[in-house]
Amino acid sequence: MQLFSDSHREVSGRSRFLTYVIALEVLSEPKQKHAIAQKLIDEFDARVAALLISSDAESDEHHALESLRKELSFRRETSLRSRIRQLVLDTLSAREDRSRIASDAVWAYDQRSALVHDGRLPSEMLGKAAEIARFTLLTLLREKVGLPLLGLSNRGHR
Repeated sequence: MQLFSDSHREVSGRSRFLTYVIALEVLSEPKQKHAIAQKLIDEFDARVAALLISSDAESDEHHALESLRKELSFRRETSLRSRIRQLVLDTLSAREDRSRIASDAVWAYDQRSALVHDGRLPSEMLGKAAEIARFTLLTLLREKVGLPLLGLSNRGHR
């Protein structure tokens, strides 16, 4: 709720959009990947640990292996993209249009990735993505808090 409130103080459309997406990320819950993925990560982690033992602690190789181990630990959880999709599906379980809303939310999240990693997003795409992210956030908050939002529509769907 605080992030949604903060979005109203953002001057740029980019900042508002990113704030909506951050709020969606905060609402999502970390979940472990499937057991088969965990098993593969465990096996690879054991290999990396063995290599760490035999490497010089001051070497670039050692630091690269330590970094890889930390990344492996991070990879045990589902991606934020998947978590946002699941958040929508779980929260809106009674709605027939939940799959479309989830798909749109994932699309908006992908636009966030383009904006953050490429440093730009065409204004038309930014506008659509912001509308979708805002609609999704408001819809989820309404469901979680139990408050109706009159006049709310998903005009931003793709």
